[in-house]
Amino acid sequence: MKRWSAITAPTLAVMLGVAAVCPAAAESVVATGAQAATAHLTLRVVIPPMVRLQEDSHPAELASGVVQQKLVIQTNLRQGFCAALRLAAKVPNRWELRVAAGDEVRLQPGPEGYRLCSNGPGRHTVLLEHRFDTAGGADDTPFAWPVRLEIAAL
Repeated sequence: MKRWSAITAPTLAVMLGVAAVCPAAAESVVATGAQAATAHLTLRVVIPPMVRLQEDSHPAELASGVVQQKLVIQTNLRQGFCAALRLAAKVPNRWELRVAAGDEVRLQPGPEGYRLCSNGPGRHTVLLEHRFDTAGGADDTPFAWPVRLEIAAL
């Protein structure tokens, strides 16, 4: 009886904790030597497709002449992206567009405006040069920026 009276409450708590773990330990096996454990693990990382317009800088208003627009578009799509540039207003009588800088893109004229496409993934910085002819207007007041940009994934 003296033996059991020497067991303190903390010691009894530790003993009960070890006893609770023992059934799980009975099912485990320690591998030594040639009994090495092997496991196969297959990880699949899915990166969602992304096209992001990071910068679209142009003047808020325009008059006749040459105006520059800077586009910074980032994509992880293999085929790249395409962007449609269209006039939102019929204010300019004539509109011409060319790529001033940005070799990784191609520009194609179309019936509704222009189509700008990249060749693949990455961060594409493009400097566009717009030529507007607003002659024949009521006066020489500046117009709001007339070009609308729509980006599509390929």
